[in-house]
Amino acid sequence: ALTIINRGDIAIELITNENSFFKKWIDGGATTLFESYDENPHTLSLNHHMFSNVLGWLFSGILGIRFNPIYGKDYIEIKPDKTIKLDYAIGKIKLNDGEISVRLNNNIIDVAIKGNINVFYNGERITTNKKIVL
Repeated sequence: ALTIINRGDIAIELITNENSFFKKWIDGGATTLFESYDENPHTLSLNHHMFSNVLGWLFSGILGIRFNPIYGKDYIEIKPDKTIKLDYAIGKIKLNDGEISVRLNNNIIDVAIKGNINVFYNGERITTNKKIVL
């Protein structure tokens, strides 16, 4: 929801803030999302899906790899949230027909495409590796 209103910067703050429950979980060795925000989360489920879209948001919000169902499941739009200020991020998604990798380095996006997939940035189809300046 924060990305929809162009406030991905708040989402980053929630995930990385020293006092956030996400940070406490990670520092405590969590490899899943807990059901509780309590200081002692071990009293409830340690593998709860109520917030399980955090990883998906890292790909769609930060890297901007977004599946656009309007055009079909194989249509991918590169649209990183410009309110998020990170020095560096990298990730890739493997699909049946190929792979897409995105590397953000300050305000530069490097997109690498392998295979036969439909990737677009600002309405322009990307068919080979491309460097984009935000």
